[in-house]
Amino acid sequence: MKKLFDYILDLLFPKYCVGCNKEGTWLCSQCQGKIILIKKPTCPNCLTLTEKGQFCPRCRKNTSLTGLIVAAYYKEGPLKEAIHTFKYDGVFDLAKDLGKILVGVLKERNLAKKFVIVPIPLHYKRQAKRGFNQAELLAQQVQNDFGWEINKALVRNKQTQKTQAELSGAARRKNVKNIFSWQGGEELKNKSILLIDDVYTTGATLNECAKILRQDAHAKEIWGLVLAKA
Repeated sequence: MKKLFDYILDLLFPKYCVGCNKEGTWLCSQCQGKIILIKKPTCPNCLTLTEKGQFCPRCRKNTSLTGLIVAAYYKEGPLKEAIHTFKYDGVFDLAKDLGKILVGVLKERNLAKKFVIVPIPLHYKRQAKRGFNQAELLAQQVQNDFGWEINKALVRNKQTQKTQAELSGAARRKNVKNIFSWQGGEELKNKSILLIDDVYTTGATLNECAKILRQDAHAKEIWGLVLAKA
């Protein structure tokens, strides 16, 4: 029945690759091969080479994150268009292709630990308007492969007037200050957390979430996982 339903959907709403416009798929194998993966992890701030992508000793004091795992380069190949189509056009199927990229980089880094997955939350009004939270869909793909628990007790209390994409630098940090809160209990105490989002720019959102998880949920260490760094 599902195959028949998918067949009918493909007839009514044909898929076209976001990279080359080839019919039949949202991201064809040829365009997937054009996505340039990041092989050498660095400190997210100063770009000094680090073993897994953790912050170097000098930069660590300025962040609540332990490190950041970035899968691929944003402006090279079709990844940027794929993320935009997934996030703003609501093409849910792209979560599978993009999720595979996250799973691949996690296996490559081999952090050798069990994580609790925390997707970056949207305000409920924005999520209702968009119809989904892209970070949650990506988190589900990671969970499907690794079997790690997803925890959604981190919530966004305030809907910002402007999205992070509209701002830069200090304005991004001010825009997300004090807008998240922890609604859970002690279930994350002394655990390793994987914060998942689509794109990292200045790191303001991830860092603000990590700060709350450290202060209120008492997490042991917190890694960010994103598709790309803009």
